[in-house]
Amino acid sequence: MNLYIASCAPDGGIYHYRQAADGSFRFRGKTYCDRPMYLAREGKWLYVLLRQPFPGRPDSGLVRFALGPDGGLSEASETVSTGGACACHLCRLSGVTYAVNYLSGSVFSDKGDMAFHHGSSVVRKRQESAHPHFIGVSPDGSYLMVTDLGMDRIFLYDRDLRRCGEAAAPLGAGPRHLLVLDESHVACVNELACSIGIYGYEAGKLALLRVVPVLETVPRGALSAAICRLGQSVFVSTRGADRITGFWWQKGRLEKLFEMPCGGVSPRDILAAGGFLFSMNEGSQVVCVFSLDRTGEAFGRPVQMLPVANAVCGLCTKDGGEGKEMD
Repeated sequence: MNLYIASCAPDGGIYHYRQAADGSFRFRGKTYCDRPMYLAREGKWLYVLLRQPFPGRPDSGLVRFALGPDGGLSEASETVSTGGACACHLCRLSGVTYAVNYLSGSVFSDKGDMAFHHGSSVVRKRQESAHPHFIGVSPDGSYLMVTDLGMDRIFLYDRDLRRCGEAAAPLGAGPRHLLVLDESHVACVNELACSIGIYGYEAGKLALLRVVPVLETVPRGALSAAICRLGQSVFVSTRGADRITGFWWQKGRLEKLFEMPCGGVSPRDILAAGGFLFSMNEGSQVVCVFSLDRTGEAFGRPVQMLPVANAVCGLCTKDGGEGKEMD
């Protein structure tokens, strides 16, 4: 198993770790790129968003690397502009790369289409304008889903970025990241409210069914950040509280299993793969690796600490060449 970590620092890049025979992750190398924000894998290619790679311009950029048989990166493509500032999430659909520009309130595709959000919500300091934060594929593979933290909305687009619908999050919730739970349910982590919205999905339409709290007690300044899954286990990270919460998804219900420390400070992203849970602790310059048992519960102490500056995103693959990205 290969592990890739985006280090969003001026001298950062993509750190590559490979799992050894004893189960531990060994550093294999670092590919320099200026402030990578997010990673996505398709086939033998790794797609990377760069925060501000063009001198004197605020635009973010998109670059592609080839994945070698040993998981190493090579053959960097030309960096193209995403047409906006602070691109923070991307996905692939039908051979096209899509991304969202958080500060510019726009959605980008590398075939030339753009969409723009205009609006605000009730939290003055964080929702003064549109801030799309996530883009992903709907459960049926037919639409693109975009969260807008600044507007308290989830938008649905077709592949040409024509808007097809939208769903409202609770006012002030700040929808940040989505996770497909099954063919008819999607979970949304609400950053500002530290909650999870469970939405029903059918034929391009989302409807809010219920809201589940992430933490038993929410400290001042807590912000829920990322959501991921491994099988029926669902995990959410919360910055400020510096905790990871585990849930079990079954029969349309999300049942809380545990809360535990993330092993560091400010877990911006989390990743579950191959029996491990990885916490990208941006504020403490370390990625903590936890073992998961068969029920999806994480053991309380990290089994490994990987030193990475400003870790903001992680991705695992089964191998380098044509293997699949892992959940």
